Amino acid sequence: MQGFKTTVQQLLIAASCPTCRRVGHADPTPCIACRRHYNLSDGCLSGLRPLPWRALALYEGPFRDLLLQIKRPGRTKPRVLPALMAMFRSQLALESTAQLVPIPSWKQRQTLRNPLPQLIAADLQRPVLPLLVRTRAGLGQHHLDRRMRLHNMRNAFTTHEQPTGQPLWLVDDILTTGATAMAAHQALQERGHHVSGILCLGRTPSNRR
Repeated sequence: MQGFKTTVQQLLIAASCPTCRRVGHADPTPCIACRRHYNLSDGCLSGLRPLPWRALALYEGPFRDLLLQIKRPGRTKPRVLPALMAMFRSQLALESTAQLVPIPSWKQRQTLRNPLPQLIAADLQRPVLPLLVRTRAGLGQHHLDRRMRLHNMRNAFTTHEQPTGQPLWLVDDILTTGATAMAAHQALQERGHHVSGILCLGRTPSNRR
């Protein structure tokens, strides 16, 4: 009897929306109602400043709340991030040889580190290269303006790896002013790596940068 219940539960989970659990949605990506609620469009967002970027959605409203939940282990259902990444993968058109470089957290304690850049890079199903090394711990960026963020991230990264000859895409969870991304970009460029841009789940709206 217990085995039958487990099988039924698995079937219900498999045929439900990964984000809202609405039964009858068998696709691995969020259902139409969730796409509207989180303002997820059919094509990824993109821009050129401060460097070429692509994002799944704007970092605001319900989508911002969702990403904050994903950052906290145990606060959200495990199917949510894979669902978002399945949608993101379907929208990206990267070079066939593109490789991904997640931006490492500045926090030293494992339990405090932001896990999303590594998880996002892994879920994009491309080669992942841990090229970047933090040279020092920085201050939290949340309450700093753009000028202070740029100063805070100056020379924050280094890399000792030789260029692969393949295009690299930085990976982070959120792109705000771009101070962190530009510091990582500079460290790789100085070593001779070719950085195509940055991939992120959320892009902060221009009126909040």
